Amino acid sequence: MKKALWVLLLTGIFATQLWAQTEASMCVSITNTDDSGSHWDSTDYAIPSGQQITRTYFHYNSPSTDGVRLECYVVNGDGSTGTRIWAVNQTFCGCGSSSTTIGHTISGAQTIRFRVYRTWCPNFSISGGSSVVHFYTSTTAATCPPQCQGG
Repeated sequence: MKKALWVLLLTGIFATQLWAQTEASMCVSITNTDDSGSHWDSTDYAIPSGQQITRTYFHYNSPSTDGVRLECYVVNGDGSTGTRIWAVNQTFCGCGSSSTTIGHTISGAQTIRFRVYRTWCPNFSISGGSSVVHFYTSTTAATCPPQCQGG
């Protein structure tokens, strides 16, 4: 009986340590001005040790004829792009917000790379200009992303 009690107590302590990780506070953005659809713009984000990202939110703002595609990768120790964590298999057109839990929980300490490229929306050609994408977590949602200007 005492052994079972100790196992239960140790299991509870271990589980508490697992739940002690906190959501990493993340708000990063990418401005994409390439209109070829073949060039990715990217930005890196270092997740601190003991923190994790369980859901990635993003806000996109492009000309109404343009869309953006999004991917997230692990950054290797040498700085190169590593394994893809998630890709959203959708083109986001105009201005709006969405989120993803695609892939798995991303824990620190590691660096991730968000990549964006601009592409055409259905029935339009790319207009030029720039597309901006902001990535953020629930802990930063109060300050990120900015709202679309003019609708």
